[in-house]
Amino acid sequence: MAAKTRDNNLALVDKGFISKNAFDNSASQYAAAKASVDAAQGALDIVLKSLNDTVSRAPIAGLVSVRHAQPGEKVATDSRLLEIVNLQQLELEAAVPSSDISKVAIGQKVELRVEGLSQRFDGKVVRINPSTQAGSRSVPVYVRVANPQNMLRVGMFADGRLLLSNKADVLTLPQSAVRKVNGGSFVFAIVNNKIERLPVTLGSTGLVGDGHHIEITSGLDAGTHVIRADMGNLTPGTPVRVNATPER
Repeated sequence: MAAKTRDNNLALVDKGFISKNAFDNSASQYAAAKASVDAAQGALDIVLKSLNDTVSRAPIAGLVSVRHAQPGEKVATDSRLLEIVNLQQLELEAAVPSSDISKVAIGQKVELRVEGLSQRFDGKVVRINPSTQAGSRSVPVYVRVANPQNMLRVGMFADGRLLLSNKADVLTLPQSAVRKVNGGSFVFAIVNNKIERLPVTLGSTGLVGDGHHIEITSGLDAGTHVIRADMGNLTPGTPVRVNATPER
């Protein structure tokens, strides 16, 4: 209203219908009214901000896993209220020996097996800690795992396997067939119908089918019969006979 009165009086003073003093009075009333409106708007902004500050907003969407405060309880400004988890996308923390960390890279695929679940889960490396853990000298590696059906839960334990490379046409043995002593590796093989102890050089470890195998890079020829079971009282040099595998 004060603004409209001022504008009308401005037109009237230009035409000489009212005095300059009358116009100045209306202009002063407008300025006072505008100052009151600005002050009221400033007070409203403060009230709205104070009201907004009473609401704690979570940075992510998810489920409440832990409640640290109850409704109506007084808390300090830095107090923890809730812990929220997003089960759709989880991160697994794995400790990788420092001797193997050079083989790990961001984006590398990981296959996980979780205790109590038959299903395998796929993940990928998203972060690698720049420092080792005190005591264990291992490096924390973080793997992001998709969990669309919410089968995984926070705190579960899993075994992970990093896919370093795919190799074809390599000689491998079940890990249980390779024996180690004094830092060296060897196998018991049947050569010329006798048991022999053959030193071997090992390569990468991985899966063949559903079993853990290890690559043999030297020391063993393809097709050689290797003894996987416990030797018992048998020793190198003992004559043996390999029975033909019955047809099925």
